Amino acid sequence: MTEKEATAVDDSSVENVYFLNAFPIPNSVLRTSRVCVLSLLMVTGTLEAYTLRLIPIHIYGKVIHEFDPWFNFRASEYLDEHGWDAFFHWYDYMSWYPLGRPVGTTIFPGLQITSVLIRRALSMLGMSMTMNDVCCLIPAWFGSVATVLAALLAYETWGSFSGAAMTAGLFAILPAHLMRSMAGEYDNECIAMAAMLLTFYLWVRSLRNAGSWPIGVLTGLAYGYMVSTWGGFIFVLNMVALHAAVCVFADWMRGRYDASLLWAYSLFFVVGTAIATRVPPVGWTPFKSLEQLMALLVFIFMWALHFSEILRRRADVPIRSTKALRIRARVFMITCGVLVLAAALLAPQGYFGPLSSRVRALFVQHTRTGNPLVDSVAEHMPTSADAFWSYFHICLPGSLLGFFVTPLFMLCAVPPREVVHSAVLPGRLLFLDKNEPADAAFRARCGCVDRQYAGWGHGPLRGLVVSSAGCV
Repeated sequence: MTEKEATAVDDSSVENVYFLNAFPIPNSVLRTSRVCVLSLLMVTGTLEAYTLRLIPIHIYGKVIHEFDPWFNFRASEYLDEHGWDAFFHWYDYMSWYPLGRPVGTTIFPGLQITSVLIRRALSMLGMSMTMNDVCCLIPAWFGSVATVLAALLAYETWGSFSGAAMTAGLFAILPAHLMRSMAGEYDNECIAMAAMLLTFYLWVRSLRNAGSWPIGVLTGLAYGYMVSTWGGFIFVLNMVALHAAVCVFADWMRGRYDASLLWAYSLFFVVGTAIATRVPPVGWTPFKSLEQLMALLVFIFMWALHFSEILRRRADVPIRSTKALRIRARVFMITCGVLVLAAALLAPQGYFGPLSSRVRALFVQHTRTGNPLVDSVAEHMPTSADAFWSYFHICLPGSLLGFFVTPLFMLCAVPPREVVHSAVLPGRLLFLDKNEPADAAFRARCGCVDRQYAGWGHGPLRGLVVSSAGCV
């Protein structure tokens, strides 16, 4: 049978669709129409995200809102007028009065650098804008970018274009993100959320197949940019590290080893950490802070596993055998011994830093941290059920649905890493229930990926999940 005949047989086996029960519609036209409609929905969601975020400008004009945004605006003006070197040696006597503030060593400069670069790029293109106008519009611009990135992340996770379109529509109106990306809300989170989503998207994209691991370099660059914008980078670092560790464990349980995961994570960790150490408030904390050491430990143990895999192949023993288990046990024991020895030598010298007050507030009462900057902030108190609904709104039922239905996919023909993509991310709700995060942007991140469940396209449960998500 020729290829044309086989195609004809396949087309004839598909039930035709008729318009007005009289005119047949080719399947190619149906597929094209579906893509066009979903693309229109995604574009509409993005435009709606931008339009909603411009409402404060239509009401109040191009005005900076709140308190921190005003300092960020002053810092952006100072960087634009005095340059890079003066900015990082700037001691501002108008902040933290009467002591003043060493801005260069206490600020995450990504917001200011981005604003200055955008203003100068627009000037080069003949579209001159004042720094005030740029700072007012940046939250709306990056809010739209974050909407697109959330849709891309949903599509990359499950390969469903309808899920991506729904994600764009829901993320555009998500209250947790709206409150940090309205025009005039010129704070770090307004661009950090887009950088965070870009990091997660590129990380998942680097795991698509065995040949996509070089994208780990872009993941590291996106993470480095995220570090320069906001102190919430610790959440991103630990989430990627946890995801990589669970992927390794899933492959191990299946009796497989994929080196592409190691290459992707190594590129992310090396490139991202190299950039992070150049950010003044961060410095060398990736190698000292207890909050960030998990990523380093995952990096070390992934390389230990790779070394044990090399020894196993040289010994020519099956991956599921007692000899292979002994080889890996020896390598891990040596690795643990070296790490324990290094910790025993460095800990007495005060090398490792303690957990920050915000992290300690997750496990102790907020009045016992000893830091007034933490104890006096209402957002560090335990989260109420009303707060969950206020910030997640209609996305909350969808996230809970995905959290409980995801384990069922373990029994279906779903690639394990796609299950991991879905299983790891909702687990952050456990921390939100213990303590309300330092900023509502955490809650925005918690909601943006959960719409991926609306686009489940694998396994026999697809109809159930899509129908349930449609009801949501």
